Amino acid sequence: GTYFTTKAQVTMSDCIFKGNQSVGNGGAMRVTYGSSVKAENCRFLENRANIDFTSNLLMNRDGGGAIAVQNASLDIRGGSILSNRVGGFAGGGIYFITAAFNELAEKVAEITHGKTFKNILFQGYQVTSVVLTVTNVTFGSNVAEGETCFSDTCTLSPRAGFKAAGAGGAIYALAAGQNDLNLPATVTLNGVSAVEDLSAHVEDKQKSEHVFRNI
Repeated sequence: GTYFTTKAQVTMSDCIFKGNQSVGNGGAMRVTYGSSVKAENCRFLENRANIDFTSNLLMNRDGGGAIAVQNASLDIRGGSILSNRVGGFAGGGIYFITAAFNELAEKVAEITHGKTFKNILFQGYQVTSVVLTVTNVTFGSNVAEGETCFSDTCTLSPRAGFKAAGAGGAIYALAAGQNDLNLPATVTLNGVSAVEDLSAHVEDKQKSEHVFRNI
């Protein structure tokens, strides 16, 4: 797979991402930290994310069977996102979120770089908003499946702390609250089709093919 970060500016076309796996976010592609990716007529097929969801005994909320985008932007036009899977958490096809940086990581960054990651994102990289645009893309048979560790620590015997949190079989989008990061996020869908993108979540309202929260 591929990982674009620290304000990477990427354009790709006619690419195929097939059979990639990740124990974290984004089975085929991960985009973070102010980066911007434009993908045209690309196909994402049979990729898997969060593959350790049945055995990881720490808090495990990784998403995006095909693509994960955090505090960054993606413009994807044409192509298809088919038969991708994420274990235990959200976004069988695409996982698009804004989220605050880890408090401990922020302290380390301030010591190492003299600035927090949040300050670098807003002041250094001048990122003021993030956008997900999906145009004429076909989604099908993507799945957010199973249970993942949803507590600080979980146990296998007896089994405790796990939860079915598979929201958004095709797309899951979540913007952090203003007190967490205050990075505006926009989602635009044009000519998108989604067929049999499934999700397993304890709440019925989270089982839709597309789930948008605080967007």
